[in-house]
Amino acid sequence: MAKIDQHAEFARLLLEAHRELFGFIFAMLQNRADAEDVYQQCAVVLWKKFSSFTPGTSFIAWAIRVAQFEIKDFVKARRRRKRYFTDAILDAIAVTYQNEPAERHEEKLDALARCLEKLTERELKMLKQCYSVDREYRQIAEAEGKSIAAIYKAISRIRRTLYLCVQRAMAIE
Repeated sequence: MAKIDQHAEFARLLLEAHRELFGFIFAMLQNRADAEDVYQQCAVVLWKKFSSFTPGTSFIAWAIRVAQFEIKDFVKARRRRKRYFTDAILDAIAVTYQNEPAERHEEKLDALARCLEKLTERELKMLKQCYSVDREYRQIAEAEGKSIAAIYKAISRIRRTLYLCVQRAMAIE
């Protein structure tokens, strides 16, 4: 394949896979800034390894597999500073994600966006604080004048609310 054709083909495939690939990375990291960083790194690695991609096979499956390794590397590098899922949990999430049809991923992301809009300003603020880069629950608790346990309970309640909202939306669709 000519170099220009290779560039064009890679760009086309990455553009087609963008939403699903980013959705997968975001689902794994639960933080938009982290997901954007990992997506960018993943795109670089995908380009470097594009010559090993077999045309005619699933680009998104290949890209998600590469993303899994990038996510694990990212988490290992940042684990000391913030809590992340273990490798076993990341693997389990990845298997579940890959076994679902791509349309379901899109539907879940859309449902999540609608459910986020239903949260109160206070709940959204709490989510943003808990998932912001370099912010620990201890710091949030101090800033809010609450115990760490209260912050964990609040974020757990918000997650459960979002989970149930998405589940209801998916059941309706």
